[in-house]
Parts: sequence; structure tokens; C-alpha cells
Amino acid sequence: MLVRPGLDVDAALQEDVGGAQDVLALVGGVPHVEADGLYRELLSGLWRGDIDLLVGALRNPVPIGDVVQEPLFGDRLAVVARPGHPLAVARGLTPEALARHAWVVPRAGAPTRTQIDAFFADLPEGGPESLIEAGSILFMREYLSLGDVLGCISAAQADAEIAKVLLIALDVRAD
Repeated sequence: MLVRPGLDVDAALQEDVGGAQDVLALVGGVPHVEADGLYRELLSGLWRGDIDLLVGALRNPVPIGDVVQEPLFGDRLAVVARPGHPLAVARGLTPEALARHAWVVPRAGAPTRTQIDAFFADLPEGGPESLIEAGSILFMREYLSLGDVLGCISAAQADAEIAKVLLIALDVRAD
């Protein structure tokens, strides 16, 4: 979460924020809420004072020196696929095994994408040959349903998709 200097959100930080209902609790009676957008544009609005609060993945390094980042909750990444994917029954999947499939990934520079790139960095071929960049979980879910494509999203986002049996989480070896 990024907060414009001077905005008091200490009470909100006492809660375990993780979903849309929790964001609603944070913004309460605020007259205008921008719920989505490109990070760069939202950060610019935050810095100018047009936006008071930005909730999202933390950036490392901090993108602007006078903006404070505070963790709201911890999360991990999940590699996901459609139900019935050939890798659904595999255990301890390696970067080599996963790189043989096409992927839907966030844009370059996004924290999740940085972690995906690092996961494949030691492979001689540098990772999957086929990458589709998309920031939308809805697009990812629909595209994954069409074939043997893989995706990577936060486990918190994946949980809702998995509960509805729209996606499955793969068992990836974490070294």
C-alpha cells in the first residue's frame, strides 16, 4: 500500500486487509474511489495529491522517495492452470517443466512479473518462449480455459478462482 505523506491510516492498518470488502472498510465515506488503473498513472496521481491511498503490490525499490509503502498483508504467488491441465497431477514442478508451456503474465516491471522472470532466470533459454502480457485476472482465467497455458497470480486472487473450480493451483517446487 502506498500512502500520501500526512494521510492517517493507522487504524486501517490494524485490520488484515485483503479483498474488496476490506478496501471498502478503508475508504468508508470517501466520495470518490478509483478502483483500478495502471500503476504508473495511479502513482502519479498519488504524488500530485489527486489520490490519497493506493492499495497494491509493494515495489522494490520504492518508486518515489517521498511516498511511504506499508505492508497490509503477506501473500505468495500461485502458478495456475485450467482444471484438467496435463500438469494438474504433477508434483514438484521445476522451472524447466513449466517453461515448456505458454504463459499469461503481468506487464514487465510489475512485482509478480519480476518474480516470474527471476524464477526462470537460470534456465539456458531464459524461460517460456510464449508470453502473453495481461494485467486482468479475468482475461487470464478465460485464456487459460482455452488450452494448456499457465498463469501466475497472487495466491489470494487464485483462492477465489480455485474455490469456484475455474482454475487450479499447480504444485511447484520452491527452491
